[in-house]
Amino acid sequence: MGYLTWTFYARRVRANPSFYGAQSSSEEDVEHLLVSIVKSTLRDLEDQGCVSIQSDELEAHVTTMPLGLATSNFYLLYRTPKQMQFGVRQARKIIANAVKDSPTKFDRQITIPECNICISRFSRPSRVDEISLAWILYALASTHEFDELPVRHNEDILNEELSANVRWGPDVEHLLSGDKSNTYRNPEIFSDPHTKCFLLLQAHLEHTKLPISDYVNDTKSVVENIPRLLAAMKFVACSDDSAAGSFDLVTQFARAKQFFETRTRADEDSLQQLPGFNSEFVRKIQAAASKQDQGVFGSIHEVRQLSRDDALASLNRITGNRHSKRESFGPALDTLYAIPNITKVDVTVTRNNDKPSSGSTGKLILAITFQRYKGKRDAFSLNVLLGTHQQGQLLAEDSIRVGRTGTWTIAKEIPFNWSRAKADSGGEDGGMVLRLLWDEVRGFDLEAKVGFGE
Repeated sequence: MGYLTWTFYARRVRANPSFYGAQSSSEEDVEHLLVSIVKSTLRDLEDQGCVSIQSDELEAHVTTMPLGLATSNFYLLYRTPKQMQFGVRQARKIIANAVKDSPTKFDRQITIPECNICISRFSRPSRVDEISLAWILYALASTHEFDELPVRHNEDILNEELSANVRWGPDVEHLLSGDKSNTYRNPEIFSDPHTKCFLLLQAHLEHTKLPISDYVNDTKSVVENIPRLLAAMKFVACSDDSAAGSFDLVTQFARAKQFFETRTRADEDSLQQLPGFNSEFVRKIQAAASKQDQGVFGSIHEVRQLSRDDALASLNRITGNRHSKRESFGPALDTLYAIPNITKVDVTVTRNNDKPSSGSTGKLILAITFQRYKGKRDAFSLNVLLGTHQQGQLLAEDSIRVGRTGTWTIAKEIPFNWSRAKADSGGEDGGMVLRLLWDEVRGFDLEAKVGFGE
């Protein structure tokens, strides 16, 4: 109230009270109007789950809720987080159904020798990644943030034409059902700004030619907002970490960020992130790898483990040009070796005995050694996710910013709920699941089973 009294709005109310709904310009009537504005605003925020209000006859207590924190931290319209919460809950169900037939399997092949745990590459079937990415982008496109995206005269026709040229169309119905036999859609959806937003996002990911120049500017405004909204939706998802499937849900947010940053599809090989590595050349690499030729790599992770000279020799072997100059694959190798390579991971788990009423807290002590060469990108973000073994509850979520070049080690202490982790461990052969997922690149995600260290 003290703030509102001194705003220019309050001065305008005093100058023209009837226009703003005040009875008169007296201080009492102006204050009454401002009080009514505060009350109605708090009611709106409470309806949208942003705050909780506990009141009695004497006073009221206003408490910020997770959706309110998301609104404030990520500069959202106050009605957007509730939409995101609905999208998150639906995504959890969709992802759980998608991974039901392909549960987490721990590959015993150790890809990083110098570790005190068994760690391997983490991968998902392309359909799981595609469904996750499509639904998350569709949920973001449906939020109030894009209510004002312009749909100009005759752009509904252009939207319908663009819909035929992108992978998923105006919605995710056919993708989720797997049935494209029913192709009828209400034509009015192509006049909806949210439909246009979803189509522009698909066109951006698939490098699809846009019909007119206005769509280029519209795409730019949409794409610039997606990282912020994706982070906000992930924040909303992490606030409900005890739900079954929340671990896989947050995992797919990280992988969705990878596809968006690299502008690649889920069914495309991660080697296609590199400059000059088109689908035809990648098929040639895969064909050479299938023959198990000595010195030929089969994935982007494998080639990153080689020295630059060995990687160049392998590429020359694949292309059949044994005397190729270093510069021929220079841009691709520059991009590749600027990606941080994890060379060592050490994990220690400890337990802190707290008061019986509050349970016990565990601590994951993580030491990761990185090796990186200088590149165009300043820094990379590594997501550190810890989840339960059976129901896939999210125990902890953190991130590491990797910007240095050379070889160095970063240590991180991550607290988690010991009681919840132990209860959902699945017995003696269980434990917890640790995942290391990059935001900006594909093909370097890692996974490990972590014991309790007892």
